[in-house]
Amino acid sequence: MPRLNVVFITHTHERIARSVMSMAGQTRSPDILIVSCDGDSEKIRAEVARAAGFIDRPVLLVTRPHTGEARPAQTRNNAIRALEERVGLQDDDRLVFFDGDCVAPSNVLAIHEEALQSRELSLGWRIELTNSQTEKLRNGEAGSTFSDIADKHQQNMVRATMRTYLRRNLQRKLGLTKPHKPQVLGANFGVVASTFRAVNGLDETYTGWGMEDDDFGRRVYASGGRPALRLHDCVVLHQHHPTRSTRAWKDNEQAHRLDSGFATVCEHGLENPLPQPEPHVVECCPNTSSAPSLING
Repeated sequence: MPRLNVVFITHTHERIARSVMSMAGQTRSPDILIVSCDGDSEKIRAEVARAAGFIDRPVLLVTRPHTGEARPAQTRNNAIRALEERVGLQDDDRLVFFDGDCVAPSNVLAIHEEALQSRELSLGWRIELTNSQTEKLRNGEAGSTFSDIADKHQQNMVRATMRTYLRRNLQRKLGLTKPHKPQVLGANFGVVASTFRAVNGLDETYTGWGMEDDDFGRRVYASGGRPALRLHDCVVLHQHHPTRSTRAWKDNEQAHRLDSGFATVCEHGLENPLPQPEPHVVECCPNTSSAPSLING
C-alpha cells in the first residue's frame, strides 16, 4: 500500500505544535510526519518535540540556518530529500504538504489519500480563522470538522472558490486559462511522489513570499498531471496571526514569471538545489515506550 507522507513547513516556532498535533485526530493517520524549517532555532525543536509527545509518535525534523530570505520551495524540497535519505520514497507514495500555521480537521488526510488514487495532484483549500476562532481552537472548544468551526460566510466563500476552480479546470482543458490554473495552494495540497520527482519538485529560485506553489502546479499540468479538486471538503484552518504577505498577488515581483516561458523540469529543485547551509535532520521521539521508531516501526 502506498505510504502517506505528511510535511509541515515553518520558519517560526509559533503555532507549529498546534498544527502538528492536529495529526493525532486524523481518521487516516500519516505514515511519516516531517517538519521542515526555514531556520534552526531551539524553540522550533522544543515545540516539535512537545507535539511529538502529544501525538505519541516520532517526527522527522529538518532544520538549517535561515539564509536571509524566505525559501519555502527549498524548505519543502529539504523535507523530501530527508525522507528519501532516511526512510526511502517509492514512486506511488503520497506526499501531502501543509503550512506550519494551519490545523487540519480530522478528515483531511483521508480526503487527500482518496483523491490521489485516481489523480496525480490533490488540491485543498484554507480558511482564515478569526482571532476568536483561533482561541476556541487553541482551548479545545471548537469541533473537529470544517463545518463545526467555520461560520456561514467562510463556508460560502469555500463553496464559491470551489465553483471558480471547477470553471478554471474546464477552461484549462480547453486551453482558455493561464497554465498554472487551477492553482495549487501551498498551505494544503497533495501529490504522487513520481509526479513530484518528474518535475524536480518545487523551483528553488522562487524566494520570498508566494508563487512557488503556482509554478509547481503549472509544471505538474505541463507534465500531464491531473488535479483532483477537493476544496469543498478538504479545508485546513489558518490560525490567526499577522501575515508576511503585505501585497496583492499581482504586485509580487515574481508574478510575471508565471506568464513567461518555462521548463517542465525546473533546474534548481529536488535535484541540484540552490546552495544552502547543510540541513540537519533529527528524529524527535516522544518519551514513551509505545511509540514506534520512525524508521523501524
